[in-house]
Amino acid sequence: MKKLTLGIFSLVLISLLISCGSRTLTVSKSIEEFFNKKASNEKVDILLTKDMGNEKIVLAEMNEKDGEQHTNLFLLNENNEILSWTSGRKPISQCFSVNTLIYNDKRIIFGSFNDSKYIPSEDKKVSVDISQIDITLSDNKNIRESVTLDKGYLVITDISDIKDVKILNEKDEVQSTLSDIENIVDEMDFNIYNTR
Repeated sequence: MKKLTLGIFSLVLISLLISCGSRTLTVSKSIEEFFNKKASNEKVDILLTKDMGNEKIVLAEMNEKDGEQHTNLFLLNENNEILSWTSGRKPISQCFSVNTLIYNDKRIIFGSFNDSKYIPSEDKKVSVDISQIDITLSDNKNIRESVTLDKGYLVITDISDIKDVKILNEKDEVQSTLSDIENIVDEMDFNIYNTR
């Protein structure tokens, strides 16, 4: 009986030690911890997540009250720990932004949307309806994905230059193009994340 009690006690003790020692992070917890280092109480939104081998690419943003707004891209390992990050431009008066970087022989393209676009020749803003993004690459590969205004977009493809980007509505009508935003494609690099 003593051996059985001692055995059960040992198993319980080992279980407690293992559960206390392990720290399982979720994607949202990791991203929130990143933003909390900036000492802000603003809400963090996880917009999109895509797997890339054993890693995850996460598009997130924190809506700050002041200053320039950014869309943030994170690289997480299989334990949901942040390895690297970068920030991309958000559109101010245009319909969308295009941010890109190369990682592990892949091109990652990401950005966000506005519900309107500015037409300089008429000096006015017009509403847009966003349903799809259509990206044409220099190797003539075409990528079309469904998108929503509030989530932005995140595309992972083979390395090739961006030739054109079109934003389409549900009827496949062009709402905006890369030329509307003066062919601005912001090239980024990942920053190594220091957990200290």
